[in-house]
Amino acid sequence: KEWVEWRAAVIASFFREARARATSIDPNIVFGDYVGAWYPPYFEVGVNWASQQYDPSTEFDWASPTYRLTGYADDLDVLMVGTYFYEVSTSEVAAGREGWYSVEGSAAVARRVTAGAVPVFGSLYVEQYHEKNDPEQFVRAVRLLKEKTDGVMIFDLVHIDRYGWWDILERAWKGER
Repeated sequence: KEWVEWRAAVIASFFREARARATSIDPNIVFGDYVGAWYPPYFEVGVNWASQQYDPSTEFDWASPTYRLTGYADDLDVLMVGTYFYEVSTSEVAAGREGWYSVEGSAAVARRVTAGAVPVFGSLYVEQYHEKNDPEQFVRAVRLLKEKTDGVMIFDLVHIDRYGWWDILERAWKGER
């Protein structure tokens, strides 16, 4: 637990210093981060993108009671989370897997662990839907993130262009059938 906390503290310290430097140059700069939305195992990469108001030790045995102090969401203006799951709703997740293995579930976890400290934008990986030739699943994912997060980041717009999905994205955004 001490190693996990130390690693996350190093990253949190970096973000605080980077923010201070960036805002000293331009006080109006929007300072943000992009992370994977799979928070429960994210400690394995040494990062705690949660708010310090959230205490992961109440849910996860890998977190000490002071691990929450390594959270850096409070130091951001925006957080984009890669909700890179083909499954959109928690009901689509395979038996034996937790609900966060879905766009809906991972977005809910992101909202919970950031505790309102920062706007959370859900991100979608277009390739996941194109590979399965399922633009309707992509439409569902866009709509869900519009409803459940503060915005949508598409990774990557080059895929929308390459596959001719601009009309699909527009339909998803406008809520059209």
